[in-house]
Order: sequence, then C-alpha cells, then structure tokens
Amino acid sequence: MKRAIVLALSVILALVVAAPTVLAQDEGSPNGVPPEAVSEEPFVLPARDPNVPSTDPASVGCDFPVLYEPSGKGKAIFLPDGGFIFTSPGLYVTVTNFTNEVRGESLTYNVTGSIHGTPRPDDPNVVDYVITGRNLASDPAGLFLNIGRFTYTLRLDPVTGQVIEIVEPQQGKGQAIDVCALLS
Repeated sequence: MKRAIVLALSVILALVVAAPTVLAQDEGSPNGVPPEAVSEEPFVLPARDPNVPSTDPASVGCDFPVLYEPSGKGKAIFLPDGGFIFTSPGLYVTVTNFTNEVRGESLTYNVTGSIHGTPRPDDPNVVDYVITGRNLASDPAGLFLNIGRFTYTLRLDPVTGQVIEIVEPQQGKGQAIDVCALLS
C-alpha cells in the first residue's frame, strides 16, 4: 500500500492521484483559489523490491527506504474531462536515506514543476502524465530530480485511485539527477 502511494512518482503526484476528479463539476470547486500550504504528512517509501517485474509498484525507488517531507504550496486544478493539472509554486521536498530507522544523508529539493494527468478515453483508469519543470519522480530505475519534460503512464485502482501498474515508465528530455546515488 505504501509503495503505491510513492509510485505516484513524487510527493506532488501523491497529493493528486487520490483526489477525486469529480470535483471539477461540483459547485465550490477548488479551481478558483490560489495554491495552499501542502498538508501531506511525511512518509517513507520502502526500499524497492528487485524480485518483482518493473510494472509492479513495488519495483520503484532506491535500494533503501527514503523519508519524504514536503513543505510549501501546491494546488490541483481539476478539468472537465477528468484530467488535472498540479502546480506547486514554492514546494520543497526533503528526502532522507532512512536505512534501519536511522536517518542518514538528507537533501532538500525545490520541486516547483507541474504535473498534467489525462485519463485515456478508452480506459479512464489508465492515466497519461506529463511532468514539466522540476519534479521528484520514482520509477524502477530509482528516484530522480527531473528538470525538463518527462512522460509516464500508470493504471490506477478505480475505487482508491492508488497505482496498481506502471504501463509506461518515465522517459523524456531534460536532466535526470539520480537522488538514490546522492543519498547513498
């Protein structure tokens, strides 16, 4: 369950994936308000499991557990087609090597990029993502600070919104800094 949250490929994405997209049509939609302080609690991404296929959410992350601590502002904008845009002005994430419940090396990143999620018309549980700017992203190759434009596709549980499969791993243009290597 914890791995599914983190597979959302970043703290930012974790904030959006579980949000119901039906808010786009409801009166009182949050679309017209400015970004607010992130209320996501710190969480630990367990070490990736090298024995599962790369399409399994348990295959993402570093070879050691990583503590995520977000701070700053973010906002989800819900679109009428069920898609969303997540923007994160002033958002920071501190990641810490959390080996054996002892905090090791920590790094803080400014992750002020945006995430665009678009459900596929033929299967709304499959969502295509485009991340631009600066974002933290986990995949079977590790944990990266991506600067540029990257894409990936996930299959989500229709009830919980949690990631159940990596349909297409991230790829794109820009710089991908290996955070696992820096925290080792």
